Amino acid sequence: MITSELTADIAMTAILESVDNLNTGIFILDDSLRILKANSYSLAMIDSTTDAVQPESTCYSLIFNRSERCDDCPLTGDINHAERSFIINKDGSGIFIRETISRREKVIFLTFQDNINEVFLQKELDSIRNELAAKNILLNRYRSGTEEHKGLNQIIDSLPDLLVTIDDSLNVRMLNSKAKLELPNTGAKKCYELLGYSSPCRSCPIDETLSGVNGKKTSHIIDGKLFTEIINGFKKGDGGLLLFRDNTRQVNLIEQIRSQNDTINRKNKILSSLVSLESRMQTDKNIKSVLEYFIDLFLPLYQSDSIILIVNDIRAGSVLATVGRGVSKERIHTLTQAYFARDVHTVNPFSIPDESLPWRDTCQVNLMGRTDKLVGMLFVKGRGAEDGPEIIDLFKDPLSTYIHNQILLRLLKERADTDSLTGLYNRRYLQKAVEEEKSKYENYGIHYSIAVID
Repeated sequence: MITSELTADIAMTAILESVDNLNTGIFILDDSLRILKANSYSLAMIDSTTDAVQPESTCYSLIFNRSERCDDCPLTGDINHAERSFIINKDGSGIFIRETISRREKVIFLTFQDNINEVFLQKELDSIRNELAAKNILLNRYRSGTEEHKGLNQIIDSLPDLLVTIDDSLNVRMLNSKAKLELPNTGAKKCYELLGYSSPCRSCPIDETLSGVNGKKTSHIIDGKLFTEIINGFKKGDGGLLLFRDNTRQVNLIEQIRSQNDTINRKNKILSSLVSLESRMQTDKNIKSVLEYFIDLFLPLYQSDSIILIVNDIRAGSVLATVGRGVSKERIHTLTQAYFARDVHTVNPFSIPDESLPWRDTCQVNLMGRTDKLVGMLFVKGRGAEDGPEIIDLFKDPLSTYIHNQILLRLLKERADTDSLTGLYNRRYLQKAVEEEKSKYENYGIHYSIAVID
Protein backbone atom coordinates (compact mmCIF):
# COMPACT_ATOMS: atom_id res chain seq x y z
CA MET A 1 0.00 0.00 0.00
CA ILE A 2 2.80 2.31 0.88
CA THR A 3 4.53 1.40 -2.32
CA SER A 4 1.36 2.14 -4.25
CA GLU A 5 0.92 5.58 -2.64
CA LEU A 6 4.57 6.41 -3.16
CA THR A 7 4.36 5.39 -6.77
CA ALA A 8 1.26 7.54 -7.22
CA ASP A 9 2.96 10.49 -5.54
CA ILE A 10 6.00 10.17 -7.77
CA ALA A 11 3.80 9.95 -10.83
CA MET A 12 1.82 13.04 -9.76
CA THR A 13 5.01 15.00 -9.17
CA ALA A 14 6.28 14.03 -12.59
CA ILE A 15 3.02 15.18 -14.17
CA LEU A 16 3.20 18.54 -12.37
CA GLU A 17 6.79 19.12 -13.46
CA SER A 18 5.94 18.26 -17.04
CA VAL A 19 3.19 20.89 -17.26
CA ASP A 20 5.33 23.70 -15.81
CA ASN A 21 6.52 24.50 -19.31
CA LEU A 22 2.93 25.07 -20.36
CA ASN A 23 2.66 28.27 -18.27
CA THR A 24 -0.34 26.80 -16.50
CA GLY A 25 -0.75 26.70 -12.75
CA ILE A 26 -2.05 23.45 -11.27
CA PHE A 27 -3.28 22.74 -7.77
CA ILE A 28 -4.35 19.24 -6.70
CA LEU A 29 -6.80 19.20 -3.79
CA ASP A 30 -8.56 16.57 -1.75
CA ASP A 31 -12.26 16.67 -0.96
CA SER A 32 -11.55 18.93 2.01
CA LEU A 33 -9.88 21.43 -0.34
CA ARG A 34 -6.48 20.80 1.23
CA ILE A 35 -3.63 21.24 -1.19
CA LEU A 36 -1.95 17.97 -1.98
CA LYS A 37 0.35 19.22 -4.70
CA ALA A 38 1.06 22.45 -6.57
CA ASN A 39 3.41 23.04 -9.45
CA SER A 40 5.97 25.85 -9.34
CA TYR A 41 4.16 28.01 -11.90
CA SER A 42 0.97 28.08 -9.81
CA LEU A 43 2.93 29.10 -6.71
CA ALA A 44 4.69 31.84 -8.67
CA MET A 45 1.34 33.15 -9.86
CA ILE A 46 0.13 33.64 -6.28
CA ASP A 47 3.54 34.95 -5.22
CA SER A 48 4.21 31.93 -2.97
CA THR A 49 6.79 29.13 -2.59
CA THR A 50 6.83 25.37 -1.97
CA ASP A 51 7.68 25.93 1.68
CA ALA A 52 4.42 27.78 2.13
CA VAL A 53 2.42 24.65 1.27
CA GLN A 54 1.77 22.93 4.60
CA PRO A 55 -0.27 19.75 5.25
CA GLU A 56 -3.14 21.89 6.54
CA SER A 57 -2.97 24.43 3.70
CA THR A 58 -6.20 24.84 1.77
CA CYS A 59 -6.79 26.53 -1.55
CA TYR A 60 -8.68 29.42 0.02
CA SER A 61 -6.05 29.98 2.75
CA LEU A 62 -3.05 29.84 0.44
CA ILE A 63 -4.48 31.57 -2.60
CA PHE A 64 -6.89 34.08 -1.04
CA ASN A 65 -5.61 34.25 2.54
CA ARG A 66 -9.05 33.39 3.90
CA SER A 67 -10.06 31.29 6.89
CA GLU A 68 -13.20 29.96 5.22
CA ARG A 69 -14.32 28.94 1.79
CA CYS A 70 -14.93 31.63 -0.80
CA ASP A 71 -18.51 32.82 -0.98
CA ASP A 72 -18.73 31.93 -4.66
CA CYS A 73 -16.83 28.63 -4.38
CA PRO A 74 -18.14 26.24 -7.06
CA LEU A 75 -16.90 23.15 -5.15
CA THR A 76 -20.12 22.72 -3.24
CA GLY A 77 -22.30 19.75 -3.88
CA ASP A 78 -21.56 17.27 -6.64
CA ILE A 79 -20.27 19.69 -9.30
CA ASN A 80 -17.58 17.98 -11.37
CA HIS A 81 -16.62 20.87 -13.67
CA ALA A 82 -16.72 24.65 -13.33
CA GLU A 83 -14.98 27.83 -14.47
CA ARG A 84 -14.63 31.27 -12.96
CA SER A 85 -12.39 34.35 -13.19
CA PHE A 86 -10.85 36.58 -10.56
CA ILE A 87 -8.00 39.02 -10.05
CA ILE A 88 -4.96 38.38 -7.88
CA ASN A 89 -2.83 41.34 -6.78
CA LYS A 90 0.85 40.74 -7.36
CA ASP A 91 3.71 43.26 -7.14
CA GLY A 92 1.27 46.16 -7.00
CA SER A 93 -0.62 45.10 -10.14
CA GLY A 94 -3.49 42.75 -10.87
CA ILE A 95 -3.30 39.39 -12.62
CA PHE A 96 -6.48 38.32 -14.35
CA ILE A 97 -6.88 34.57 -13.63
CA ARG A 98 -9.22 32.14 -15.35
CA GLU A 99 -9.75 29.13 -13.09
CA THR A 100 -10.90 25.71 -14.37
CA ILE A 101 -12.10 23.16 -11.80
CA SER A 102 -12.31 19.41 -12.49
CA ARG A 103 -13.20 16.65 -10.02
CA ARG A 104 -11.60 13.23 -10.60
CA GLU A 105 -12.57 10.52 -8.10
CA LYS A 106 -11.09 11.68 -4.77
CA VAL A 107 -8.98 14.58 -6.06
CA ILE A 108 -9.79 17.97 -7.48
CA PHE A 109 -7.72 19.67 -10.16
CA LEU A 110 -7.51 23.48 -10.22
CA THR A 111 -5.84 24.95 -13.30
CA PHE A 112 -4.90 28.66 -13.39
CA GLN A 113 -4.26 30.59 -16.59
CA ASP A 114 -3.06 34.20 -16.70
CA ASN A 115 -5.48 35.85 -19.12
CA ILE A 116 -4.22 39.43 -18.73
CA ASN A 117 -2.90 39.48 -22.29
CA GLU A 118 -6.20 38.20 -23.58
CA VAL A 119 -7.98 40.92 -21.59
CA PHE A 120 -5.73 43.61 -23.07
CA LEU A 121 -6.21 42.18 -26.53
CA GLN A 122 -9.96 42.13 -25.99
CA LYS A 123 -9.91 45.73 -24.76
CA GLU A 124 -7.78 46.77 -27.71
CA LEU A 125 -10.13 44.96 -30.04
CA ASP A 126 -13.12 46.66 -28.43
CA SER A 127 -11.35 50.01 -28.72
CA ILE A 128 -10.62 49.40 -32.39
CA ARG A 129 -14.23 48.44 -32.96
CA ASN A 130 -15.46 51.55 -31.15
CA GLU A 131 -13.02 53.79 -33.04
CA LEU A 132 -14.10 52.25 -36.32
CA ALA A 133 -17.74 52.80 -35.45
CA ALA A 134 -17.04 56.42 -34.46
CA LYS A 135 -15.13 57.08 -37.67
CA ASN A 136 -17.97 55.61 -39.69
CA ILE A 137 -20.38 57.96 -37.92
CA LEU A 138 -18.10 60.96 -38.54
CA LEU A 139 -17.64 59.93 -42.15
CA ASN A 140 -21.38 59.73 -42.65
CA ARG A 141 -21.85 63.10 -40.97
CA TYR A 142 -19.10 64.62 -43.06
CA ARG A 143 -20.61 63.25 -46.23
CA SER A 144 -24.02 64.63 -45.33
CA GLY A 145 -22.70 67.96 -44.05
CA THR A 146 -19.92 68.84 -46.50
CA GLU A 147 -21.82 71.77 -47.97
CA GLU A 148 -22.74 72.98 -44.50
CA HIS A 149 -19.06 72.94 -43.44
CA LYS A 150 -18.09 74.81 -46.57
CA GLY A 151 -20.70 77.44 -45.85
CA LEU A 152 -19.52 77.75 -42.23
CA ASN A 153 -15.91 78.20 -43.32
CA GLN A 154 -16.98 80.86 -45.80
CA ILE A 155 -18.87 82.69 -43.05
CA ILE A 156 -15.84 82.54 -40.72
CA ASP A 157 -13.54 83.81 -43.46
CA SER A 158 -15.92 86.65 -44.30
CA LEU A 159 -16.02 87.96 -40.72
CA PRO A 160 -14.34 91.37 -40.23
CA ASP A 161 -12.57 90.13 -37.11
CA LEU A 162 -9.36 88.11 -36.91
CA LEU A 163 -9.98 84.58 -35.59
CA VAL A 164 -7.28 82.26 -34.26
CA THR A 165 -7.77 78.90 -32.52
CA ILE A 166 -5.07 77.61 -30.16
CA ASP A 167 -4.52 74.72 -27.77
CA ASP A 168 -3.70 74.99 -24.06
CA SER A 169 0.01 75.17 -24.91
CA LEU A 170 -0.66 78.31 -27.01
CA ASN A 171 0.06 76.43 -30.23
CA VAL A 172 -1.74 77.85 -33.26
CA ARG A 173 -4.31 75.53 -34.81
CA MET A 174 -6.19 77.64 -37.33
CA LEU A 175 -6.35 81.20 -38.70
CA ASN A 176 -9.16 82.66 -40.76
CA SER A 177 -8.46 84.65 -43.92
CA LYS A 178 -8.60 88.02 -42.14
CA ALA A 179 -6.01 86.89 -39.59
CA LYS A 180 -3.71 85.68 -42.35
CA LEU A 181 -3.86 89.13 -43.96
CA GLU A 182 -3.50 91.30 -40.85
CA LEU A 183 -1.17 89.44 -38.48
CA PRO A 184 2.54 90.08 -39.05
CA ASN A 185 3.80 86.49 -38.70
CA THR A 186 1.16 84.03 -39.93
CA GLY A 187 3.65 81.17 -40.11
CA ALA A 188 4.27 81.24 -36.36
CA LYS A 189 3.63 78.22 -34.18
CA LYS A 190 2.69 80.11 -31.00
CA CYS A 191 -0.09 82.68 -30.69
CA TYR A 192 2.25 85.36 -29.29
CA GLU A 193 4.63 84.79 -32.21
CA LEU A 194 1.76 85.73 -34.52
CA LEU A 195 1.99 89.22 -33.00
CA GLY A 196 5.76 89.41 -33.37
CA TYR A 197 6.58 88.60 -29.72
CA SER A 198 9.24 86.13 -28.63
CA SER A 199 7.51 85.24 -25.35
CA PRO A 200 3.93 85.25 -24.00
CA CYS A 201 2.34 88.68 -23.72
CA ARG A 202 2.71 90.37 -20.33
CA SER A 203 -1.02 90.97 -20.11
CA CYS A 204 -1.90 87.40 -21.17
CA PRO A 205 -4.75 86.15 -18.90
CA ILE A 206 -4.05 82.49 -19.71
CA ASP A 207 -2.40 80.71 -16.76
CA GLU A 208 -2.30 77.00 -17.51
CA THR A 209 -5.44 76.15 -19.47
CA LEU A 210 -8.07 78.05 -21.39
CA SER A 211 -10.99 76.24 -19.81
CA GLY A 212 -11.56 78.96 -17.20
CA VAL A 213 -10.99 81.89 -19.56
CA ASN A 214 -14.21 83.41 -20.83
CA GLY A 215 -14.44 86.81 -22.48
CA LYS A 216 -11.20 88.19 -21.06
CA LYS A 217 -9.74 91.08 -23.02
CA THR A 218 -6.35 92.60 -23.72
CA SER A 219 -5.04 95.07 -26.30
CA HIS A 220 -2.31 95.03 -28.94
CA ILE A 221 -0.96 97.54 -31.45
CA ILE A 222 -0.35 95.84 -34.79
CA ASP A 223 1.08 97.90 -37.65
CA GLY A 224 -0.21 101.10 -36.08
CA LYS A 225 -3.70 99.69 -35.51
CA LEU A 226 -5.25 99.11 -32.10
CA PHE A 227 -6.71 95.61 -31.73
CA THR A 228 -8.75 94.33 -28.80
CA GLU A 229 -8.14 90.62 -28.17
CA ILE A 230 -11.08 88.65 -26.73
CA ILE A 231 -10.15 85.22 -25.34
CA ASN A 232 -12.63 82.38 -24.87
CA GLY A 233 -11.82 78.82 -23.83
CA PHE A 234 -13.64 75.88 -25.37
CA LYS A 235 -16.27 74.36 -23.09
CA LYS A 236 -14.90 70.86 -23.60
CA GLY A 237 -11.37 71.96 -22.76
CA ASP A 238 -8.08 71.81 -24.65
CA GLY A 239 -7.74 75.18 -26.28
CA GLY A 240 -9.80 78.17 -27.17
CA LEU A 241 -10.60 80.95 -29.61
CA LEU A 242 -8.77 84.28 -29.92
CA LEU A 243 -10.76 87.07 -31.56
CA PHE A 244 -8.86 90.21 -32.61
CA ARG A 245 -11.10 93.21 -33.27
CA ASP A 246 -9.75 96.33 -34.99
CA ASN A 247 -10.87 99.23 -32.79
CA THR A 248 -8.66 101.87 -34.41
CA ARG A 249 -11.58 103.72 -35.98
CA GLN A 250 -13.60 103.66 -32.77
CA VAL A 251 -10.63 104.93 -30.75
CA ASN A 252 -10.01 107.71 -33.27
CA LEU A 253 -13.66 108.70 -33.12
CA ILE A 254 -13.52 108.74 -29.33
CA GLU A 255 -10.41 110.91 -29.46
CA GLN A 256 -12.11 113.26 -31.91
CA ILE A 257 -15.19 113.49 -29.71
CA ARG A 258 -13.00 114.03 -26.66
CA SER A 259 -11.03 116.70 -28.50
CA GLN A 260 -14.25 118.38 -29.61
CA ASN A 261 -15.58 118.25 -26.06
CA ASP A 262 -12.33 119.77 -24.79
CA THR A 263 -12.60 122.49 -27.43
CA ILE A 264 -16.23 123.16 -26.52
CA ASN A 265 -15.38 123.29 -22.83
CA ARG A 266 -12.53 125.69 -23.52
CA LYS A 267 -14.75 127.90 -25.69
CA ASN A 268 -17.33 127.93 -22.94
CA LYS A 269 -14.69 128.92 -20.42
CA ILE A 270 -13.43 131.74 -22.66
CA LEU A 271 -16.97 132.97 -23.26
CA SER A 272 -17.75 132.80 -19.56
CA SER A 273 -14.59 134.79 -18.78
CA LEU A 274 -15.49 137.45 -21.34
CA VAL A 275 -19.00 137.81 -19.93
CA SER A 276 -17.62 137.97 -16.40
CA LEU A 277 -15.08 140.64 -17.42
CA GLU A 278 -17.77 142.68 -19.15
CA SER A 279 -19.90 142.57 -16.03
CA ARG A 280 -16.97 143.65 -13.88
CA MET A 281 -16.21 146.55 -16.21
CA GLN A 282 -19.77 147.82 -15.86
CA THR A 283 -20.02 147.55 -12.08
CA ASP A 284 -16.52 148.25 -10.75
CA LYS A 285 -15.54 151.92 -10.80
CA ASN A 286 -11.93 151.24 -9.81
CA ILE A 287 -9.95 150.87 -13.05
CA LYS A 288 -7.00 149.16 -11.38
CA SER A 289 -9.30 146.59 -9.79
CA VAL A 290 -10.81 145.84 -13.21
CA LEU A 291 -7.37 145.45 -14.78
CA GLU A 292 -6.31 143.04 -12.02
CA TYR A 293 -9.46 141.02 -12.62
CA PHE A 294 -8.67 140.94 -16.35
CA ILE A 295 -5.24 139.46 -15.57
CA ASP A 296 -6.81 136.81 -13.31
CA LEU A 297 -9.00 135.67 -16.20
CA PHE A 298 -6.54 136.09 -19.05
CA LEU A 299 -3.36 134.41 -17.76
CA PRO A 300 -4.79 130.88 -17.18
CA LEU A 301 -6.49 130.90 -20.57
CA TYR A 302 -3.40 132.14 -22.37
CA GLN A 303 -1.28 129.70 -20.32
CA SER A 304 1.34 132.15 -19.14
CA ASP A 305 2.52 133.22 -15.70
CA SER A 306 3.77 136.77 -16.35
CA ILE A 307 2.13 139.90 -17.75
CA ILE A 308 2.44 143.72 -17.72
CA LEU A 309 -0.36 146.12 -18.68
CA ILE A 310 0.27 149.86 -19.22
CA VAL A 311 -2.71 152.21 -19.67
CA ASN A 312 -2.43 155.76 -21.04
CA ASP A 313 -3.87 158.82 -19.41
CA ILE A 314 -5.50 161.80 -21.15
CA ARG A 315 -2.23 163.65 -21.52
CA ALA A 316 0.68 162.41 -23.59
CA GLY A 317 3.49 160.96 -21.53
CA SER A 318 1.25 160.22 -18.58
CA VAL A 319 0.02 156.84 -17.33
CA LEU A 320 -3.38 156.06 -15.90
CA ALA A 321 -2.48 152.64 -14.50
CA THR A 322 0.28 150.04 -14.60
CA VAL A 323 -0.34 146.49 -13.38
CA GLY A 324 1.81 143.37 -13.55
CA ARG A 325 1.90 139.73 -12.48
CA GLY A 326 4.90 137.45 -12.12
CA VAL A 327 7.39 140.27 -12.74
CA SER A 328 9.52 142.53 -10.55
CA LYS A 329 8.89 146.25 -10.01
CA GLU A 330 12.26 147.01 -11.60
CA ARG A 331 11.20 145.43 -14.87
CA ILE A 332 7.88 147.26 -14.80
CA HIS A 333 9.78 150.50 -14.18
CA THR A 334 12.17 149.88 -17.09
CA LEU A 335 9.35 148.98 -19.46
CA THR A 336 7.31 152.05 -18.48
CA GLN A 337 10.26 154.35 -19.21
CA ALA A 338 10.68 152.71 -22.62
CA TYR A 339 6.96 153.04 -23.26
CA PHE A 340 7.02 156.81 -22.71
CA ALA A 341 10.02 157.29 -25.00
CA ARG A 342 9.15 159.66 -27.87
CA ASP A 343 10.42 157.40 -30.67
CA VAL A 344 8.12 154.55 -29.60
CA HIS A 345 5.02 156.52 -30.49
CA THR A 346 6.37 157.53 -33.88
CA VAL A 347 6.40 153.91 -35.07
CA ASN A 348 3.24 152.40 -36.49
CA PRO A 349 2.40 149.86 -35.24
CA PHE A 350 3.80 150.90 -31.90
CA SER A 351 6.59 148.67 -30.66
CA ILE A 352 9.05 148.53 -27.76
CA PRO A 353 12.69 147.71 -28.67
CA ASP A 354 13.73 144.16 -27.80
CA GLU A 355 16.39 145.32 -25.34
CA SER A 356 13.72 147.02 -23.24
CA LEU A 357 11.33 144.07 -23.13
CA PRO A 358 11.01 142.21 -19.82
CA TRP A 359 11.37 138.71 -21.34
CA ARG A 360 13.26 137.25 -24.27
CA ASP A 361 10.04 135.84 -25.73
CA THR A 362 7.56 138.68 -25.21
CA CYS A 363 4.25 139.07 -26.98
CA GLN A 364 3.39 142.79 -27.47
CA VAL A 365 -0.25 143.74 -27.95
CA ASN A 366 -1.28 147.30 -28.88
CA LEU A 367 -4.54 148.42 -27.32
CA MET A 368 -6.25 150.83 -29.72
CA GLY A 369 -9.20 153.03 -28.83
CA ARG A 370 -12.25 153.79 -30.98
CA THR A 371 -10.40 156.56 -32.78
CA ASP A 372 -7.47 154.22 -33.57
CA LYS A 373 -5.29 155.94 -31.02
CA LEU A 374 -3.04 153.98 -28.70
CA VAL A 375 -4.64 153.74 -25.26
CA GLY A 376 -2.25 151.19 -23.75
CA MET A 377 -0.06 148.14 -24.33
CA LEU A 378 -0.15 144.56 -23.11
CA PHE A 379 3.05 142.53 -22.65
CA VAL A 380 2.76 138.76 -22.07
CA LYS A 381 5.54 136.27 -21.46
CA GLY A 382 5.74 133.49 -24.05
CA ARG A 383 3.53 132.57 -26.99
CA GLY A 384 0.97 130.88 -24.77
CA ALA A 385 -1.55 128.25 -25.71
CA GLU A 386 -2.22 126.97 -29.20
CA ASP A 387 -5.20 129.28 -29.45
CA GLY A 388 -3.29 132.13 -27.78
CA PRO A 389 -3.69 134.59 -30.70
CA GLU A 390 -7.45 133.97 -30.71
CA ILE A 391 -7.65 134.61 -26.96
CA ILE A 392 -5.73 137.88 -27.37
CA ASP A 393 -8.11 139.02 -30.12
CA LEU A 394 -11.15 138.15 -28.02
CA PHE A 395 -9.94 140.03 -24.94
CA LYS A 396 -8.18 142.90 -26.71
CA ASP A 397 -11.26 144.65 -28.09
CA PRO A 398 -13.37 144.82 -24.90
CA LEU A 399 -10.29 145.80 -22.89
CA SER A 400 -9.35 148.56 -25.35
CA THR A 401 -12.93 149.85 -25.39
CA TYR A 402 -13.04 149.91 -21.61
CA ILE A 403 -9.76 151.83 -21.38
CA HIS A 404 -10.91 154.25 -24.08
CA ASN A 405 -14.11 154.95 -22.15
CA GLN A 406 -12.17 155.50 -18.94
CA ILE A 407 -9.96 158.04 -20.72
CA LEU A 408 -13.07 159.82 -22.03
CA LEU A 409 -14.48 160.01 -18.52
CA ARG A 410 -11.25 161.52 -17.29
CA LEU A 411 -11.33 163.95 -20.21
CA LEU A 412 -14.79 165.12 -19.18
CA LYS A 413 -13.55 165.67 -15.68
CA GLU A 414 -10.59 167.60 -17.02
CA ARG A 415 -12.82 169.98 -18.94
CA ALA A 416 -14.22 170.99 -15.64
CA ASP A 417 -10.68 172.08 -14.80
CA THR A 418 -10.23 174.39 -17.86
CA ASP A 419 -11.44 177.85 -18.76
CA SER A 420 -14.29 177.64 -21.26
CA LEU A 421 -13.23 180.85 -23.06
CA THR A 422 -9.47 180.44 -23.35
CA GLY A 423 -9.23 176.68 -22.89
CA LEU A 424 -6.43 177.14 -20.40
CA TYR A 425 -6.18 175.00 -17.30
CA ASN A 426 -7.34 176.60 -14.12
CA ARG A 427 -5.61 176.60 -10.76
CA ARG A 428 -7.28 173.37 -9.58
CA TYR A 429 -5.97 171.47 -12.57
CA LEU A 430 -2.49 172.91 -12.11
CA GLN A 431 -2.35 171.57 -8.61
CA LYS A 432 -3.54 168.13 -9.74
CA ALA A 433 -1.07 168.03 -12.65
CA VAL A 434 1.85 168.86 -10.38
CA GLU A 435 0.81 166.03 -8.04
CA GLU A 436 0.69 163.57 -10.96
CA GLU A 437 4.12 164.59 -12.28
CA LYS A 438 5.55 164.37 -8.80
CA SER A 439 4.12 160.85 -8.45
CA LYS A 440 5.64 159.78 -11.80
CA TYR A 441 9.02 161.04 -10.69
CA GLU A 442 8.83 159.25 -7.38
CA ASN A 443 7.57 155.97 -8.86
CA TYR A 444 9.34 155.79 -12.23
CA GLY A 445 12.12 158.40 -12.07
CA ILE A 446 10.56 160.47 -14.84
CA HIS A 447 11.71 164.07 -14.48
CA TYR A 448 9.40 167.06 -14.83
CA SER A 449 9.78 170.84 -15.01
CA ILE A 450 7.60 173.82 -14.18
CA ALA A 451 7.90 176.92 -16.34
CA VAL A 452 6.29 180.26 -15.49
CA ILE A 453 5.77 182.43 -18.59
CA ASP A 454 4.37 185.94 -18.68
